[in-house]
Amino acid sequence: MKKLLAITALSAALFFGQTAAAEEKAAEEVKPSHVEMVLVLDESGSMSNLTNDTIGGFNSMIEKEKKLDVDAHVTTVLFNDQYKMLYNRRELKDVRKMTDKDYTPGGMTALLDAVGRTIHKMDMVAGIHRKDKGNKVLFVIITDGEENDSKEYTYADVKKLIKDRQENAGWEFIFLGANIDAAAEAENLGIDRDRAVKYKNTGSGVRANFMAVAELSDSLAKSGRVSDEWKSQVEEDTDENVMAAPADTKEHAAPPAKPVKKHLVSKVRKAK
Repeated sequence: MKKLLAITALSAALFFGQTAAAEEKAAEEVKPSHVEMVLVLDESGSMSNLTNDTIGGFNSMIEKEKKLDVDAHVTTVLFNDQYKMLYNRRELKDVRKMTDKDYTPGGMTALLDAVGRTIHKMDMVAGIHRKDKGNKVLFVIITDGEENDSKEYTYADVKKLIKDRQENAGWEFIFLGANIDAAAEAENLGIDRDRAVKYKNTGSGVRANFMAVAELSDSLAKSGRVSDEWKSQVEEDTDENVMAAPADTKEHAAPPAKPVKKHLVSKVRKAK
């Protein structure tokens, strides 16, 4: 009897010990991580009609991440045929609101140069290539058109850079594209098709992009991985799923159309 009790006690100890170890491992896997959020944002001329939505969407994204208390550094690159780094690893709490002085669309789309240069800049960050749970890189590309002006990097160059960082350093690359086959373009860059989505080239579509990025960074920080549901934020693109632009962006909105006076209409009709 004593022997049976001893065996039972030992079995129970082993069971609870294994359970505790499993719980500890699970807790370790979902331990919040530091996120290096890198946003490469198209500022070419074709984005000019979406200036206000881009500014409002970006600011709403930052405010949402601040409320979620995401542990992150933010790097934001604006590109056309020029390259402009708006924020260089700025702590999330210190990221100021984007304005129409920061985001001024114009020019061509040197996408490859922007991505290649940004990857090499991020390479200089200490520990950025450590493939562990304490340091996650979320590299997001948003563009509304095809590459047409790069001079420093080719598709082959960028694809090699991205594949290496994905496989050897665990970086997460996301591609959001409008007016193009986003999945095919992502593959050309070395990004998996399931990490690409085509968005609507509308105000709500642009704002949905930034909502998805906010959810992605929060998911990555809390679980150490990208949620399989991240695309739904962009694909659904309904009024319920789109963040409203903050009140302070109203100053950027286009003025309402002036009503046509009746006597002017009469004159036009008589002229006919």
